[in-house]
Amino acid sequence: MTAHPPSREGALRMLRTMRIIRAFEDAAGAALREGHARGSVHQYTGEEAIATGVCFNLTRADFVSSYHRGHGHAIASRCGPCGKARGEPIFFRL
Repeated sequence: MTAHPPSREGALRMLRTMRIIRAFEDAAGAALREGHARGSVHQYTGEEAIATGVCFNLTRADFVSSYHRGHGHAIASRCGPCGKARGEPIFFRL
């Protein structure tokens, strides 16, 4: 597969995605620091472009799996929270 630069609209969508990931990570870190969350948060801050760039090129036939710092991939692959299992968010493909 040959990589092509994104269109203006695609580039703006990627920027928006990176900003959403950063906002989520900032909020998750703040929740932990302020005592609103327990456990640990393995933040993805500074790595937003990785998930965004990879997921921007996914097709409906592709799957994403992550076991560590997966928040960015879930957001970039257009997944959304739909519930909780043992206190952790469950994601599904939209």
